[in-house]
Amino acid sequence: MSGKPSGKGFCLGEERHMLDNIRLIKPCNITQWEHMLALHNAEYIDKDQDITSLRRKFAVMHCKHPGTGNLNIPEDIQDAKLVWYAIKQKAKCIAGNDSE
Repeated sequence: MSGKPSGKGFCLGEERHMLDNIRLIKPCNITQWEHMLALHNAEYIDKDQDITSLRRKFAVMHCKHPGTGNLNIPEDIQDAKLVWYAIKQKAKCIAGNDSE
């Protein structure tokens, strides 16, 4: 569960755990983010992250672009982009169901 820090307050294992939980839940509202946070903090008790820190870290990961001329996107960034796409698809389905 530990590892080198990869960003402010997150280690590599924590990032992976966060992405796995986001992939599982695909949070589209505050209740789902609260559930995601509970799962995350149950595993990383000493970190005591909040919803804002998880959302910010996820946003940094899925918005990251490779450098100019660099076609190699790190695996965790690719995963974050795929999870973001899945959340967008879920949100479209929810919005579509609400309008019927």
